[in-house]
Amino acid sequence: MKVYRGLKSSKINEKSLGLSWTLDESFAENHVNDSDDFIVIESNIDEDCINWGITLAQSIGEYKHEYEVFLECNIEIKFNVLYTTVEELEEYYCIGNTGDGRNSFDETLSEIVFNDEMKKEWLKMANKF
Repeated sequence: MKVYRGLKSSKINEKSLGLSWTLDESFAENHVNDSDDFIVIESNIDEDCINWGITLAQSIGEYKHEYEVFLECNIEIKFNVLYTTVEELEEYYCIGNTGDGRNSFDETLSEIVFNDEMKKEWLKMANKF
C-alpha cells in the first residue's frame, strides 16, 4: 500500500519519519506546499505496519477527509522523496524509522476495539487510491 507524508522542513529525520501518513498524495502535498521548504515522501508499506486502532478511529472521526494511515512505532520503512523545494533531496531514497511518537491520545485510540468488517471496509476504500 502506498502512503505519503508531507514535511515542512528542509531536512529529513531518518530516525523519526513520523507515524501519521496519508493515502492521498494530493493531501500530503497541499498540507505542506505553503511552506518555504517542504518535502513530500512516499513509501510502500505492508498492512502489518499499520496501527489499526488509531487508523480506524481517525477514519470515522472529524479528520476522515485526510485518509490518514497511522503506522506502528519504531518500524523501518523504505521511502523516497516525491516532491521537494530542496534541490539536493530531489532524488533521495533511503530506509528510515517511524520513530517513537506515541502520546496519550494515540494510546487511548489504539485501545479502541474495531471489528474485522471495519478493517475490510477501510481496505476497500484504500484500494481506490
